[in-house]
Amino acid sequence: MVIIYSEVFIILMNLEGRSFSFITAMYWTLSTLTTVGYGDIVFTSEIGKAFSSIVAVSGVFMFFAFFLPMIITPWVEKRIQAALPTKVLQPMKNHIVMCGYNALVETLIAELKMRKIPFVLIDKDEQIIKKLSMKMPCVYGDLWDENTLKNAQVGNARLLITNIPDEESAEVVLTASKLFDGKIITIIDDLAMARYIEYAGADLVVSPKQLLGTYIGRRAGMPLSEELIDVTEFSKGLKVLEFPVRADSLIVDKMIKDSKIREKTGCAIIGLWKNGILIPNPDPYTTISQNSIIVALGTDKQLEKLSKLTIDRKRSMKGRYIIAGFGDVGEQAAKVLKEKNIPFVVIDKKEIAGITQVVGSATDEEVLKRAGITDASALIVTLNTDLDNIFTTLIARKMNPNLRIISRANAERSIDKLYRAGADYVLALSVIGGQMLASMITKEGFAVETTVIEGLKVAEYKIDTPMLAGKKISSAKIGSITGCTVVAIEYDKHFIPNPSPEEIIPPGSTLILIGTRDQVRAFEDTFVRS
Repeated sequence: MVIIYSEVFIILMNLEGRSFSFITAMYWTLSTLTTVGYGDIVFTSEIGKAFSSIVAVSGVFMFFAFFLPMIITPWVEKRIQAALPTKVLQPMKNHIVMCGYNALVETLIAELKMRKIPFVLIDKDEQIIKKLSMKMPCVYGDLWDENTLKNAQVGNARLLITNIPDEESAEVVLTASKLFDGKIITIIDDLAMARYIEYAGADLVVSPKQLLGTYIGRRAGMPLSEELIDVTEFSKGLKVLEFPVRADSLIVDKMIKDSKIREKTGCAIIGLWKNGILIPNPDPYTTISQNSIIVALGTDKQLEKLSKLTIDRKRSMKGRYIIAGFGDVGEQAAKVLKEKNIPFVVIDKKEIAGITQVVGSATDEEVLKRAGITDASALIVTLNTDLDNIFTTLIARKMNPNLRIISRANAERSIDKLYRAGADYVLALSVIGGQMLASMITKEGFAVETTVIEGLKVAEYKIDTPMLAGKKISSAKIGSITGCTVVAIEYDKHFIPNPSPEEIIPPGSTLILIGTRDQVRAFEDTFVRS
């Protein structure tokens, strides 16, 4: 730029009848660019003055665009870094220290906040700490640094959780084990690293992939016959079961109120899975569509009656299962199917000894054909990338419209895409892992709480509050306020299952209700804590 402006200076000065050397031209150019402007050499023509203005503006632009950031940006970055929280100032005790932030920890944090359990997050990523420090206690620093852990008051903590690369976890565990006597939970990605993390001093090594495989295996193990499955018995013979609605069932495409399920069977519908989404306590106008799943409450006899309404008697459900991908998730799902004596074939690119297998890629239509996709009952998709999971689901759904497809999602943003691709159920690694950790570390507050179906909980409460004692269920407005359903009342030697809305809640009785996690907590906040 200096050279070009100097040449133009010489040309324009010649037009004015003046001659200058190249050194003088450079001197004028640099003086003008830097806005020094000594005034000893000036243009007199209009074009010369216009050129002088262009050179001056160029100099100002260069300063702000190139030189100023070189000075200001490092200064600003240092100021921002200095503003990052490097220490928890308020005293903390019996809290949880979490090392590393990702989607799984985000789920866990939501659970901890809901249960009002104190925690501190440590991370070495400036952007993460800057974003979260206004919402929760955070400490910025190297996770394996002793001072960083001390600044998070780890000595007063009851639990430390590491959720970082496996190799780094070992170093954090070694440091933390010297600083406090609480338990250390390490979340790992590679199961082969588990024993090394335990050697370092971790009390518990957790693999979200392993748990996800178990969940997928359970979800895939829906009934192949008229047997009742996924039974959860929680009180006096009452059970919660899931029933898939087949194409030939007597209630398909009917609204709940028109199906007369309660009148015909005595069962109460407490949930409905539609397109992989759980609808807790569905209203009477909800349609029971093909391949939806009813979550019902009742006794053995009542549930047996319901099974006859939901089973497709024409369609043979004896086909084998297919597992696409045999990593940690797929292997764990296979173990669950084996325990249930469900035959399956595995699709994987690597040869695996001791199992029925088709070698190849599950994204290949010919490989799916060789695995028997057209006659299969269910497909479990547990590939490592969501792109492959989506593509496999699309192909399989096209090849077998009646196939039940259960898929793994590595990222939450892929859940909706997998459902649109044709999956019946999608289970996200981060969500399952976060909820699993929460169930491990949280205390059971005010209720005896049991998970009956993924997403639904049964809770028992001793009633001693005037807001409920002596009132009718309908008058208490438990359902409209919290969304929970009262499934039983127990007092003295009496047990009332599926009580009517006009039933009175005796003082000192035990109220048994069912709802989602948030609904149960809403009941606590409204009727117990208050």
